[in-house]
Order: sequence, then C-alpha cells, then structure tokens
Amino acid sequence: MKIREFGECTEVCGNQYALSLYTLTESVRAKDVLEVGMGWGWSSRAFAMSLENRTDTRLVSIDREPARVHAENKHAVQDTGIQWDVLEGNSADVEVDGQFDLIYIDANPYMAHADFLRFYPKLRPGGFIVMDGYGGQIGPTEAVDSLRESYPFTPLSYHPGYAHAVHQKPKPLGKDGFTAACTSCGTIVNYINWRQVDKAAREHSNSHQHNVKVRVEPRDISYMVIQKGAA
Repeated sequence: MKIREFGECTEVCGNQYALSLYTLTESVRAKDVLEVGMGWGWSSRAFAMSLENRTDTRLVSIDREPARVHAENKHAVQDTGIQWDVLEGNSADVEVDGQFDLIYIDANPYMAHADFLRFYPKLRPGGFIVMDGYGGQIGPTEAVDSLRESYPFTPLSYHPGYAHAVHQKPKPLGKDGFTAACTSCGTIVNYINWRQVDKAAREHSNSHQHNVKVRVEPRDISYMVIQKGAA
C-alpha cells in the first residue's frame, strides 16, 4: 500500500488513521465490509484499497449525507472496481442485507452503543467490529466502556486523543474442535482444548515414536508433533 494514495488524508486525519483501517481489513482478509458513517470518505477509501486485493468484495456504506464525500475519495473507491453500495439514511432506519467480515461504526456518536448492538449480529465469527473515536468522543467512549464486560475491546490509537476500539467476534469451537491424528498408525483423538490435545499428541509420539499431526477447527491451524528418530 502506498501512503500517498490516501491523498489529503495525510493532512486531514493522519496516516495512522487510514493505515489502521486498511490493516484491520487486511488482517481478516475481509470480503464484505459494512461502514456505518462515511464522513468525507477517507474510511471508505481505506476499506476499498484493501478490498480490491481480493475478488467478489463488497463495501456497504450508510450515511445521512453521502453527498459530502469528497470527489477525490469517491473516484478512488470507484476506481478500485469493488462493489460499493451506498445507503442514504440514519443507521437506525436503513435495512442492510448479508453478513460482514468487518463492521465500522462512525455515525452519530450518541448512537454508537445502539449501532453496535444493532449490527453485531451481522458480523461473521472471527470478524472485527470497530468503534471510531474512542478516548476522544463521549458517545463511542461510553459505549465501549459499557460494553467491554461482554465484548472485550482493544484500542488502537491513531492520534494522541483518538483510537479505533476493536472487538473480534469469537469463533465457536465445537466439541471435536481439536484433533490429533497419528501419521503412522492412524490413531485419532478429539479434545476440547489445546492442553489436552497437545498432551495426548506428545504421549503418543513419545511412546510409539510416531509423528502426530494436530489440527484445530474451525481456526484452520495445523502442526506436527515429531518424535526424534521417528520414521
């Protein structure tokens, strides 16, 4: 990503603001982003620059006054070729279809708490919901502080007085979420946490001198427990 592609954002809102949103979108490899509040379109531009790195992507933007988006940002988003659906209206009234990998909340600050609760069900497991203005605005700051007991947030500062407060929706782990499979004798065991499956894999590897492959679903992580001298 080239910082200069953010144009005047380097002066208006700072490099870190745009980089934060771009990086968050990249880190979950988002294909569907919901933006609640567009402002002048700097956030739209950052999301679009990430989404264009993948195929079949979509940005849905809600705002009461979408006409205020700077022409430069509007053209920059359109030039990426992503699907961009702009919905005019209040966040409490606009109907949004589908599920999203990242949801960004930056509309009426006094509606931040309500916007979080309204749109959270549309966030896919593993996705990010991002509250803008934490630490610098009363609305989002109070919302995050009141929600954090049930929804842990991590603040990512982009300015001395402002941060993106980020909550990641947990991915559910089923009963058989941790599997250890011996590559030599075919023994397979399932456990509900990492400690148990690691212990079983090490014990089998040590006692039989076999290699054991551990796989974690649905997080799609796998690794080998290798016994020295195993075939």
